[in-house]
Amino acid sequence: MAPDHPFTLSEARALWARLVAGWADHLDDTGSRTLIDGVPNLHDAGGSYEGVTRMLWGLGGWLSRPGRPPVVQWRGRAYDVAALARRAILAGTDPESPGFWGVPAVPGTADQRTVESGQVGFALWQSRAVIWDSFTEPEREQIIAWLEACGQRPPTWRNNWALFWALNHASRKALGTRHEQAIIDDVLAWLDKVYCGNGWYDDGPARGTDHFDDYNLWVFSSHVLAWATVDGESVPGRRAQLLRRIRDQMEHVPFFFAADGGYPLQGRSLAYKFARLGAPLWAYEAGVWPHSPGMLKRLVGRHLR
Repeated sequence: MAPDHPFTLSEARALWARLVAGWADHLDDTGSRTLIDGVPNLHDAGGSYEGVTRMLWGLGGWLSRPGRPPVVQWRGRAYDVAALARRAILAGTDPESPGFWGVPAVPGTADQRTVESGQVGFALWQSRAVIWDSFTEPEREQIIAWLEACGQRPPTWRNNWALFWALNHASRKALGTRHEQAIIDDVLAWLDKVYCGNGWYDDGPARGTDHFDDYNLWVFSSHVLAWATVDGESVPGRRAQLLRRIRDQMEHVPFFFAADGGYPLQGRSLAYKFARLGAPLWAYEAGVWPHSPGMLKRLVGRHLR
């Protein structure tokens, strides 16, 4: 296929089916952890639960759209997206399951499970008509108890991690379950302290414009957009202000991509290079992508290829 061939919906759906198949074929027996080849991360048993919780961004998004098939096909095999997500969440939040994701050893500390909890809650809200509404009350209580354990208030807001707490609580709020509004409010206020203008945030203990990296696109922009989707209507003025910042940032985003779709590796988390398209696509859906739809389509197609 020539590089300039338009990126098509069928091409995007084939890529999604391929991702689902590759992921599902590496799940453990509980369905809540992945067993992917490679060098393990000794801090969390090979990152095996992250391989599932990170996939929930895609699974929840896919299931959020009425009319999308819950089962996708890849090379003659069928993969039930809803069943895979449901099984993963139930096993991962069940303390009696061998695939239990665990909880922070010390409540309110910077634990990786807190990072993951935001997208677990958000995926449940996105797929509520398919997954959340199908759970029994004991199953819901099990899940909320896990989210609560991962969402205890920390001593201070140090960096982009603050948004993981906010999304955890905002998602629970949207599901009509227990949450702490004060945590959501405090994180939204904290954003002003690290905002540098033109849509960009700095991050970490050092301050200033020398401290930008891809956490701006994936965490700051992505999680602000997630909050705006799940809870923004409760404070429309603040939602509008934060979305204006997203729009300002998106003015610059195309300049980070080369004509062939290449992107420079920068910052602390190079793994997030695979998520950099999320914020522009989400910004378009939120109505704050300032460029043409054609530019976005070309950017996405060339980068993925």
